Amino acid sequence: MQEAIFPFYYVQLANYQPTKPEPSESAWAELREAQSMALKLPATGQAVIIDIGEAGIIHPTNKQDVGKRLVLWALAKTYGREVVHSGPIYKSYEIRGDSVVISFEPSDGDS
Repeated sequence: MQEAIFPFYYVQLANYQPTKPEPSESAWAELREAQSMALKLPATGQAVIIDIGEAGIIHPTNKQDVGKRLVLWALAKTYGREVVHSGPIYKSYEIRGDSVVISFEPSDGDS
């Protein structure tokens, strides 16, 4: 009997908590990074909503756009539709002289 792979699509934690004027440690950002690392598992997808959240509200009020982003993952990965389902996903960086070159996974359905 072949084991079925059940797709698991989830929502990354939204923008929450006050912004800080300087870069600093953030448990919230580390948790979002841990969520992104789950994309290495088969049949997973992450709807990023950092642009939808509000600093003082832990659950964004704009649920429609959150749902639309999850639907795009399902359409692309579960149902095989050719739709853009994700923005660019960080892959790596390389220092070249006095520049930093950042590479991303493609966002054209190949990620």
